[in-house]
Amino acid sequence: MRSGSATFGRPVTPPLNSVLAATAVAASLALALSGCAAPQAPDEPVTERKTELAERPAPLAADEAPTEAPTTPATATEPTTQPTEPPPDAPPTEAPPPTTPDAPPPTQPGDPTEPAPTPFRAIGQTSDRGGDQGLEGPGYSDLVTVTIEDNGQEARVIVDVAADLPATLSEGEVMGVGVNISRDPNAGESDFQLFADGGSDGWFAYLHTPDGFIDYPGQFRLGGNRLVFQVPWVSIGGMASGGFDAFIDWSQERTLLNAAASDRAPNAGRATFTR
Repeated sequence: MRSGSATFGRPVTPPLNSVLAATAVAASLALALSGCAAPQAPDEPVTERKTELAERPAPLAADEAPTEAPTTPATATEPTTQPTEPPPDAPPTEAPPPTTPDAPPPTQPGDPTEPAPTPFRAIGQTSDRGGDQGLEGPGYSDLVTVTIEDNGQEARVIVDVAADLPATLSEGEVMGVGVNISRDPNAGESDFQLFADGGSDGWFAYLHTPDGFIDYPGQFRLGGNRLVFQVPWVSIGGMASGGFDAFIDWSQERTLLNAAASDRAPNAGRATFTR
């Protein structure tokens, strides 16, 4: 898997012919090659997106979305009444018999008594300066931060961009978001790639391994300006440490010349993580 933002038959510089735009949706999966070894020659056109191996996005989890302070309803005040004295000739009132406390209800799944799942913690992060995706690229093609988190069993990779991501892109618009993961931060090629492919039919997430694309083994979530890949560590080699980098490639079909943009984080080399 090559590192960088070059793609299948598409140079790093913006493409200047409308032939690519005519096959933009079919070629969007080819963006996965910006860091991965290709299952076919780099200049061979891609005719299948392998969506049968992909995962569709779900909403962000509660600990991934921005939180708002809950509003506390006003407390209702009960009218106060003065206690009344019993009449002098009223019989004395007896104390109620002692009651046996009810047995505690059985523990249900999700009760606070159950042990909480291990929370995710950040183990690596890289950031990129804003506005460097190119003049033609929208804000959501501008990488901001990439964070790798660990909860002991799973890796959670969070990609933040500079503007909210559309659920579906416009006709003729395609975008690829990839995160390359390598055992050796200094190696010229990466071992695994998490990749999201966006187009007019929505988003798909993929995992590319040394053996090629496999059935996506985890969860993929999207909301606001954030994409989240969550997969078992074993599916990406079970590595305890390594290097990672990320890229975005975006293009929009136009009548004469395609618009295109790309961004990378970090701009050179790889960031590192350690579990």
